[in-house]
Amino acid sequence: MNFAKKEHFTADVSTSGILRRVPASVLLGTGLLLMAALASCEAAGTFFSTSWGTGLARDEERLLPKVNAGNALELAADTAGDKKKAKVVAEKIRGALEKTNNPAERNTLLKAGLIAAGNTSDLVMVVLANLNTLRDPAETPASILGKIGGAGDVQASAALISGLLDAGQVKSAGDLQGLAQDDLALAALTLLLADAQSLGKMSPGEQEDYLRDFEQKKQNSGLLTDKQRKALVLASAVVQNGGPLTDLLGNLHLF
Repeated sequence: MNFAKKEHFTADVSTSGILRRVPASVLLGTGLLLMAALASCEAAGTFFSTSWGTGLARDEERLLPKVNAGNALELAADTAGDKKKAKVVAEKIRGALEKTNNPAERNTLLKAGLIAAGNTSDLVMVVLANLNTLRDPAETPASILGKIGGAGDVQASAALISGLLDAGQVKSAGDLQGLAQDDLALAALTLLLADAQSLGKMSPGEQEDYLRDFEQKKQNSGLLTDKQRKALVLASAVVQNGGPLTDLLGNLHLF
């Protein structure tokens, strides 16, 4: 799934998202620096999952505080570069979502949950590293999918995202007001890519066929899978407010 435009643009990176008001010319370099930093984090994570650190890795869920709307965003932000911790935090956020009916709390928890769930795969880094190319309207779906394929198996991330949307009682784009557009877009991409993979569509060519079929099924929502329906809800929330990943979503038939 992919994008890029030759015009000068700015994008948003907030504490709740990936992008802030920075020039496009700087964004790719920033993404590469982030990947280098996160690689160091991954190395540290490997150490703590071996030798004497095994116990710490195993007990991470127990060591984390109880998640609520007051600390969820901080906990989610702290999962960058640590996929195992991101999974635990996303699951805890889902549990907190299931226990609240407060709209403000639900919104905050959803925002944090999508950040944590996004950190359980490599899709964020893959998109950042290929941002300009992925946004290019001239790019074909197969080319985009070939680059995003570097994110690997996104099934676990998609399951977390789907669970968060269910727990947050998300039915339409209106239920996602105030969430970072880049987090919503990446969640939509994750769901669609995971759905294609679950059907055995692993190569870019097979996934391009999947997208053509998806475009036809959009005319009859009853034919869509659960992940496809949720991806469309997420994408519609992005389109309503615009964002740097809008072109990519369009290239992949998400609106």
